[in-house]
Amino acid sequence: MHYVGVGLGVTFLSVYPVERELAAGVLVARRTTNAVLESAKAQLFVRRGRRHSAAVQAFLAQMRQSGLF
Repeated sequence: MHYVGVGLGVTFLSVYPVERELAAGVLVARRTTNAVLESAKAQLFVRRGRRHSAAVQAFLAQMRQSGLF
C-alpha cells in the first residue's frame, strides 16, 4: 500500500482496507471493466488446527458484522 500512496504503484483490493484514505482523498478508487477481476471472490486461508490470532479473530468479526463473510 505504501507504494500506491506515494505514487509508485497500483493495487487491486477491496475498498474496506483503505476506506479512510479514500475518504481523505489520499487514494482514488477506479472501477475495472475486466470481467475476471469484477467477478473475483475473496477467501481466507488459515492453517488447520491452529488457533486464530487476535488479528484474524478481529478481521473475521469485522467481516461477519459487515455481512461480507
